[in-house]
Amino acid sequence: MRRSILSGLILAAAVLGCGDNNGSARTVTIQGGCTTSVTPEPPQSGDPPNVARLTIDAVCDWGGGLKPVATSHQKVTFNQDQSGTLETFAQYTLPGGTVYSSIVGSSAPIVPDMSGHGSTTFTGTETFDGGTGDYATARGSATFDGGTTIDLQTFVGTGSFQERGSFTH
Repeated sequence: MRRSILSGLILAAAVLGCGDNNGSARTVTIQGGCTTSVTPEPPQSGDPPNVARLTIDAVCDWGGGLKPVATSHQKVTFNQDQSGTLETFAQYTLPGGTVYSSIVGSSAPIVPDMSGHGSTTFTGTETFDGGTGDYATARGSATFDGGTTIDLQTFVGTGSFQERGSFTH
């Protein structure tokens, strides 16, 4: 009888997250940056001519020893002044799982140089919303700003950005 009562108490403590604090939310603070490589994606059916789609691969250092690798898919809608509106879905791979985010932002018009390349700056907000493994319950946000240089013929390029924010999981 004692054994079943003790087993019941241990099970209740585990379910309620008591004991070893495994049930407590943890916060990831983002205070760092990422370097990126940019490659074009084919247009999707129905895309107007002022839309470009890009794959962006990033290697990040968020500080505190966190160095995720990310892949994102970005839709850029160019405005009449050639600035851009950015919509992005990203996946950050960390030890223990993957964090999902959606990103909205804007870019300045691309400034061409004499070598056939162009550069731009961008800024925006990232919202972390779930993931896999340890990050299934990730929630939070960050702001970012950075720049990129692309080949104006191929739209292949490189860049970097700084990011500040946090999420809990």
